[in-house]
Amino acid sequence: MNAVRTGLIAAAMALLAACGTSSSAAKTEAPPSNVAVTVDIRTIAFNPKSVTVHAGQTVAWKFDDGSIPHNVVGTDWRSPDRTSGYYTHSFTASGTYSYRCTIHSNMDGQVVVTP
Repeated sequence: MNAVRTGLIAAAMALLAACGTSSSAAKTEAPPSNVAVTVDIRTIAFNPKSVTVHAGQTVAWKFDDGSIPHNVVGTDWRSPDRTSGYYTHSFTASGTYSYRCTIHSNMDGQVVVTP
């Protein structure tokens, strides 16, 4: 009886490990909680291309373009090159901030920051 129980426990643990692997691959990461707006990076483009926030707010970029790597590069800030997850940047002063993906020359966007 102990051998059967041990076998069932081992089988259940193997099944849980397999399920854990596939569910984490399908798991969608939630955006950071302090974000005013999220820009999706998909189909080799920033969507939307322009966003408006108030000074002091944070913008998130969601990397969701399969295995294609991207980055978000402004004048004095830069995300790492990545294929998934989020990058955030807080804008403290009013103005228009242009950014681009340095990997893909046709990808650019802007953040308009109002008082």
